[in-house]
Amino acid sequence: MRHQRFMGLLFVMASSALYGISPLVVTSLVECGVHYSSVMFFKGGIAAIELLALACASRQRLRLSRDESVSLVLAGLLHAATSFFLYGSYERLATGLATALHFTYPLFVALFCFLLFRDRINLRGMVGVCMATAGTAFFIWNSAASQTSMTGLLMAVASAIVYALYLIVMKKFPAANVSSAVFALYEMACSAMFSCISSALMGHLHVQLTARGWLLAVLGATMLAACVILIKAGMNRISAQEASILCVLEPIVSLVAGALILHEIISVKAAVGSALVIGAALAICFPTRATAKNL
Repeated sequence: MRHQRFMGLLFVMASSALYGISPLVVTSLVECGVHYSSVMFFKGGIAAIELLALACASRQRLRLSRDESVSLVLAGLLHAATSFFLYGSYERLATGLATALHFTYPLFVALFCFLLFRDRINLRGMVGVCMATAGTAFFIWNSAASQTSMTGLLMAVASAIVYALYLIVMKKFPAANVSSAVFALYEMACSAMFSCISSALMGHLHVQLTARGWLLAVLGATMLAACVILIKAGMNRISAQEASILCVLEPIVSLVAGALILHEIISVKAAVGSALVIGAALAICFPTRATAKNL
């Protein structure tokens, strides 16, 4: 049991690390002429092709039951909606502020789990949520001086709410018998389809990319496929609330990547926020005598 939980924590943290680099790829894709509404069309579509090849090569079961199909379509819709709101906020807000607002989703996970399923959060989880929220507040404070847009703020918060629902669907809805790779395959295919529809309705669906654009799309898709496989494998082993807190490690990775790649300066506020988020992760990672009940 402890080994399974440790592997779940490890998978979710690895997914967080990869997700943390995602804003760099997304902003680069937008610079190549891709509208934010169609980013998931390129990333999700290419990822689905890669995952289909992987599933066929390993001879995994591709047929789904009716309940599994509903769960995967819902997960794909929520993933596409999260990307739409988050990437849209990047165009209206400073990336740091938009990312920080997005990472308020552990609060919404805890709230929705309580309201919808009457799940209780243990003391350790409560400490983790409070520390993660405080850390996120420091990230928001760090970006408060940047130019803000009410539409951008609403889109960033909407991305947090939708992603919280996505994590709950990943845990609560029946798809336990579907392998992580096949789950990611159908989720990415549905996300790409929903992104294609929304982008076409907005009149921003264009498939002509430069060589650099296609290279970035393939890179982003490969990273995204790995992220979804890892988060699904992790969610099979730990609770949704634990996963939501660990996922808040992502802005720290973005911060470090920005410092190393873009030579951005890490402020004291960002450093304090990072320390609080790391503390939140440690609060739930250390085992206790009474193992928390999985959601």
